[in-house]
Amino acid sequence: MTEDTIIRLFAEDKGRLDSIGEDYSPEFFGGTIPAVGDVISAPGVFQGDDRMDPRSYTFHEVTKRYFIVQSFKPGLSLVGLVVKSRRGEESERYLLGL
Repeated sequence: MTEDTIIRLFAEDKGRLDSIGEDYSPEFFGGTIPAVGDVISAPGVFQGDDRMDPRSYTFHEVTKRYFIVQSFKPGLSLVGLVVKSRRGEESERYLLGL
């Protein structure tokens, strides 16, 4: 049996958690699962945004981490990361390689 891990990002709004439509595997994060306090850089920028402007990039700060047991599909691990999303800042220019 192979084991699959899905890391799903959620936004919290007024006590409700909603998926923001982004799923990852641990390989996207160097084989690890991001923890509370980690910051994830979303890949790419929105169409029409300036790729050389750090404010065009989105960052997600992890505020909560859930391990969700999937009894209906043995071998599947679902990790829910609650994130607070924000635009990039000028201080992150070199971090982004700009």
